[in-house]
Amino acid sequence: MNPGSSGIYCPTVEFTTESGESVRFESEYGTMPASHTVGETVKVFYDPRNPKAAEIESALATWLVPGLWMFFAFLTFIFSFLFFVFHFLMALKS
Repeated sequence: MNPGSSGIYCPTVEFTTESGESVRFESEYGTMPASHTVGETVKVFYDPRNPKAAEIESALATWLVPGLWMFFAFLTFIFSFLFFVFHFLMALKS
């Protein structure tokens, strides 16, 4: 694991694909303090066509990022709905 300039640890992972190719990558998601130890086995997700674009299975990668997108989409829907209802009610009063 390599501590970045801000002290965040981004794990460096080495794995072998099903086809036997050895791949080494640094995770895009870091933590402080380090969430993994050297030599620890972790689950890795990768595209067999591009194994260098791999990532460690983590709650951050799996749930947080998609969850934030869904949250912002929901807020956009609510504000749009309220905007149209408000304008509809104002049109009825005129």
